[in-house]
Amino acid sequence: MVRGNANEEVHLDPDQVQQVFPVTPRDRRENADLFSPFIEKGEFRDNARFYKALSEILREHLDVIREYDSRMVKKRDGHKAFRSRAFRLLQQSIGSRPSLKEIANLPADRFDNQPIEAALAYMLKRLLAEPKDPEQEVADDNQLSNQVSDLADWRTLAVELARAATVLTSPDPTSVARIVALANSLNTACDAVVAANAEKDLESTRQALVERICAINPALRGPAAPGLRAADSETLETLTNAIEVAERAKAKGVEAVAE
Repeated sequence: MVRGNANEEVHLDPDQVQQVFPVTPRDRRENADLFSPFIEKGEFRDNARFYKALSEILREHLDVIREYDSRMVKKRDGHKAFRSRAFRLLQQSIGSRPSLKEIANLPADRFDNQPIEAALAYMLKRLLAEPKDPEQEVADDNQLSNQVSDLADWRTLAVELARAATVLTSPDPTSVARIVALANSLNTACDAVVAANAEKDLESTRQALVERICAINPALRGPAAPGLRAADSETLETLTNAIEVAERAKAKGVEAVAE
């Protein structure tokens, strides 16, 4: 960790950069024009050299980071952007969902004793304070926000959790705290998926019951749908039983008329 007294500068060292901002070999190759001024192309696969160069880029050349992020957003790979990764990790650390600018405007001591989070907050503050192209920055941030909203996806969190656990090679409390935060976020995301799937199932059941009600009495289509909109699983089960009784009664009535 590098810290300067004058401007409360906080930066990630190469090991921390590799932990927080892993860049795949393919992304290194596809963005060689951005990285090659700082490291020879033949050294791209050397993690020690690559992340040392990337640490320098994050410290001194944010224009490179902005261009990389812009490319990722345009490719619909916003989850790979440095801003989105820093934003997501800081949200997890804070335990709420502040906006990008709210995080960047947090006081410098908000992440005392959290060196990685402090460096990420400082990086975001610099990225927002020194835009290369203000109009493009706003457009990218809007796209990024839309893509980051999808990053609570449990699969993404599971991959990040696995990666964070894999790089833990010593009893580092900061890294462990990040793993715990990721695990909590994964648990929340999984709960949300289960709840969403349950709601989809309920909605499918509601729609099916509306059709069955209308088959019994078409005049009920108007009031049936609104009436079932908020029905829970217990209510729907009770209604299903009632509809089955009504369907049997209607079927017997039709048979009687036919006879």
